Amino acid sequence: MCENSKSSLKHKCEDIKNRLFVIQDGASLAVFRIIIGILMMRDVPYLIFSAQQSMDGFRARYYGFDWVQPDETLIYLCAALLPFAAFCVTLGLFYRLAMPITTIIVAYIFIITPEYYLNHYYMLLLFCALLSVMPANKVWALDARIKSKDDDNDDSGVPAWNYWLLKGQTEIILIYAGLVKINADWLNLQPLSAWIRSATHDFPTPMRWFFYFDAPIAIGAYGVILLHIVGAPLLLYRRTRIWVFGLYVCFHLTNSMMFDIGIFPYMTIATTLLFFNPDWPRRVIQKMQPLTTCLSSLYVQRPRLRLSRMVIITLMGAWMLVQIINPLPALLASNLAVAWHGHGDLFTWRMMLNNKSIYTVVFAAHMPDKQRIEFVPIDDFLSKRECFRVTGRPNTTVQFANYLADHYRTVYSTDQVEIHAYIVLSINYREPELWADPTADLSSYRSIYGIQPWLTSVTKPRRTWEDYIHAPDYQNPTYGEILNAMKLPQEETITFDISDATLDERPTIPKCE
Repeated sequence: MCENSKSSLKHKCEDIKNRLFVIQDGASLAVFRIIIGILMMRDVPYLIFSAQQSMDGFRARYYGFDWVQPDETLIYLCAALLPFAAFCVTLGLFYRLAMPITTIIVAYIFIITPEYYLNHYYMLLLFCALLSVMPANKVWALDARIKSKDDDNDDSGVPAWNYWLLKGQTEIILIYAGLVKINADWLNLQPLSAWIRSATHDFPTPMRWFFYFDAPIAIGAYGVILLHIVGAPLLLYRRTRIWVFGLYVCFHLTNSMMFDIGIFPYMTIATTLLFFNPDWPRRVIQKMQPLTTCLSSLYVQRPRLRLSRMVIITLMGAWMLVQIINPLPALLASNLAVAWHGHGDLFTWRMMLNNKSIYTVVFAAHMPDKQRIEFVPIDDFLSKRECFRVTGRPNTTVQFANYLADHYRTVYSTDQVEIHAYIVLSINYREPELWADPTADLSSYRSIYGIQPWLTSVTKPRRTWEDYIHAPDYQNPTYGEILNAMKLPQEETITFDISDATLDERPTIPKCE
């Protein structure tokens, strides 16, 4: 019995291995390559422009990537190469060189601009990395056209593992995007109700009033969870695939119209197209042009592999294992806690999940030996987006505090500099509360993989939409009250971050986006 069981398991493993290396039509992979190339030309140059504009001054870093430094010459080289490389990817010209170069550029810009982190840029980077090792230039590519002149043999097929890996990555993203929404705030329609009501504020009256009720918003909130958790696996089945794909198209196009979420809807639609038979583009063309010959989706020739099958299978398994394990800790933790302390909020597919509002951001530099306190004019140091990240990502806050400490050490020629922060935030329209311990010297901390010890805890309960819109306006504390909270002496020489201010006046609400 045991021998039969082992033989059966071995037979199944061998069957899976053979299926991974069956040669399939490369048409669907080619369409995916073209769409990714177009999306890169559309969006990534904006990141390069942003990197060029913020070379001087404070630069945030991802934890563990301090060694990747922004270089002006390298950034300008990326700006010159990326449009050409992405265009070559789209056309399938010099693809084996253009795709890795594009991936390296995207990775470099992604790493040096953490203030611009968005899940769709991370998703784009992952798919670029995967395409770099895939023969996506076998169909509808200039490389294939050039090669066909020298070789009469049909070489338009690709190993099935290409599709399996891309579909597996897509399933992970979609399922995690649904699982993370099973939390108290989302199930109580926050922050979705506020977002939808804000987005539909200028809609015609009947439609605007329709979203005033919770029922249609609840259908959307719970429907998104079902679409991702149940719908994503159903893409794997032929009978349900077209219906789920139609739902995804409607869902993503609606999101694109209502919210500013960049290329994510179109990239996700492109990935879901991979679930159809690999020859679906040819079938579409055949229906549009009846005289066009449609090639079979299955070929008999074997690929010319440079790596052994076991090496490819091992690398595939390692990639998928990392992608599955990495988001798990954040999924198992409380969504509110993750949103508040920031640890695990990145690279875990926590999309459109929380709304973070910033009410007060005041940094103060204390030089005890000079008996001097200076309120930091953060607009002189941070862009709006950097301000938002500094007040929501603790490691970035610590990096900024260390940057300020170095700055004031130079300005006042002293080694004794303390950086304190009075930051008030709100998660999902709760009442605003202190995010950071104002008595802590943030410049004495460093970036860590974990939760910073100077963070406070969320204490305010969740509010309904009606409670939120009828709540009294928030009022900033005075400079004197902020100094008291920081436990800094008020009798020292004080420089304010705005002109003609006094301890009895209130700092302005920061312009962070």
